[in-house]
Amino acid sequence: MKIRPTLATMMAAIAIASTGIASPAAASPRLAAWSCNYGDFCIYEHLNGSGLSWAWAGNDGDYRNNSNSGVTADNRATAIRNNGAPATYDGVFYYQNPAWGGDRGCLPRGSSISNLTSKPASGGNWNDKISSHQWTSAC
Repeated sequence: MKIRPTLATMMAAIAIASTGIASPAAASPRLAAWSCNYGDFCIYEHLNGSGLSWAWAGNDGDYRNNSNSGVTADNRATAIRNNGAPATYDGVFYYQNPAWGGDRGCLPRGSSISNLTSKPASGGNWNDKISSHQWTSAC
């Protein structure tokens, strides 16, 4: 005798699978995209503020000295966000090289760039090319 699953059985299996009950890995916590504390400049490893992230409340002249899960921040940014505080940190300059060298871009407070491949820079675009940043009063 051949047994065929009923529609209700298949729907129940899909519902259980989509809730993660069948997979312990699905219960792992994940940071929400664009997670960035008030007053910080944040960079993200992937598009749309996702993946590993790094955050600073002050200036940083060398991202090679910063790591998250053993990965340095240097040349890792694919998305950026300026969540700086008004009057104190309105804009942030981001640079291609350590020690605030090379090409420079500026991101106004409250702004984000979700895909740095769309932001032109010398030699192509800004994707994976940020190595330092410095706060400024305005862009």
